[in-house]
Amino acid sequence: RHVPSPRPAIQQQRKFSVDVSELKSTYKRLMAQYHPDRHHSLSDPDELEKFTNLSSSITRAYGVLADPHSRAEHLLELRGEPITENCGDLVASDDGMLLMQVMEIREEIDEADDDADILRQLLVQNEERMGGTCTELADAFEVDNLDEARRLTARLQYWKRIEEKIVDKLSTVR
Repeated sequence: RHVPSPRPAIQQQRKFSVDVSELKSTYKRLMAQYHPDRHHSLSDPDELEKFTNLSSSITRAYGVLADPHSRAEHLLELRGEPITENCGDLVASDDGMLLMQVMEIREEIDEADDDADILRQLLVQNEERMGGTCTELADAFEVDNLDEARRLTARLQYWKRIEEKIVDKLSTVR
């Protein structure tokens, strides 16, 4: 029995815009085909290990492509413009107002205490900010403006951290 090459089979175009439902169905189809449980009858442990590795690779690829921030970081890395630990410098140098906005939003989250309605409202507002940033990111990648894509990826990271903070706080309120 021939084991396929362990190249990730989730073959998306190298662009930021992704049809998430198509990506998910591709992932499910590939996992149905390559998951090691489907090949449990293999007598050769090396072949089974190849399916295990391929399945793991497909899952990692899906995780990167399904998350907008991870996808943007991945695309920048592929184009030789990775985000570094000092990504805050990208934002601070171009968009000092963003840092003020982030601080204000964090204060609003802290002041919301245990008010789930306010926290949910802040979450919706943040989702809108993330959506707008993703739209701008798609445009930046489309025209190959990598400086702008790096700056927007850093901004998206701030929105993602705010989302995590709100979700974390909501989990203690419910």
